Amino acid sequence: MCGLAVQGRLPPEHAVAKLIGAERPGSYRATNALIQERDNRMEGNGPQVGDQAPDFILPSTAGDTVTLSDFRGEAKVLLAFFPLAFTGTCTAEMCDFTEDFGAFKTEGARVFGVSVDSMPTLHEFRKKHHIQIDLLSDFKREVCRAYGTLLEEHFFSDRAYFIIGKDGVIRWTHSEKELGEKRDNAELLAELRKVI
Repeated sequence: MCGLAVQGRLPPEHAVAKLIGAERPGSYRATNALIQERDNRMEGNGPQVGDQAPDFILPSTAGDTVTLSDFRGEAKVLLAFFPLAFTGTCTAEMCDFTEDFGAFKTEGARVFGVSVDSMPTLHEFRKKHHIQIDLLSDFKREVCRAYGTLLEEHFFSDRAYFIIGKDGVIRWTHSEKELGEKRDNAELLAELRKVI
């Protein structure tokens, strides 16, 4: 079962979460600088609806690499960028994807969680919480930058979503205003139904 409670200490690389006031896993207090950085990014940086999705190749917890362009003509893709593994909202979000794994599959969509965490961290995160979707490691931050989700000052990604059609074109995007917020699967599935 996918556990939502996160116990113990975060891996050392997650100490960066303290920059946004995370006193314990799952509690977010965005600073004014973080909010301003996100507002600046949302004003047009990164690809928009109707743009060709930036291609990438990233290592996956499935044990291979994922190339976005391989899904053209085959499946819709939902990229779910998330800040850090083992934090409360990120854990809840990935567990929600697991609970509705079949519904996303029925919609002909592949769902990928993307974060800047290392592969060992993502493997442990996926194993501990029995996460079914593949998690991709953007440890070099290149994909987050290409999609305009990287919070440069803090060196991790904002929580953002990109739905990409079988033609490789971005059909829907959303970026959360607060790191502790996430989209419900019902909303994401409704958006996927609109995409060919």
